[in-house]
Amino acid sequence: QQSSSRLRDLERANRAKADKIRGYREIIVRLKDEFLRAEADRAASDAENRLRAQHSSNKVEQGMLLVSGDELRELRRRVTELQEGLRLAREDLDKVTINWRV
Repeated sequence: QQSSSRLRDLERANRAKADKIRGYREIIVRLKDEFLRAEADRAASDAENRLRAQHSSNKVEQGMLLVSGDELRELRRRVTELQEGLRLAREDLDKVTINWRV
């Protein structure tokens, strides 16, 4: 009977730890999503500020703001970086989840 009681205690403790891990995972997912969203917003804001600067210095042609090739490449690089970061974050979370279930 002692071993049965001990087993129930261990199972209860295991469930509590599993619930705690699940909660931490949800927090991590939210934080990573918020971070990536903030980085994307910052990149967009930087691009918008550059466009405003161009506009204010009269670099407007046929109603379209000009973006230099270097600026466009930099913006594309940043977007690609953010996408890759998101992909890696999701892979990391999947690995943690898979390891936790095993």
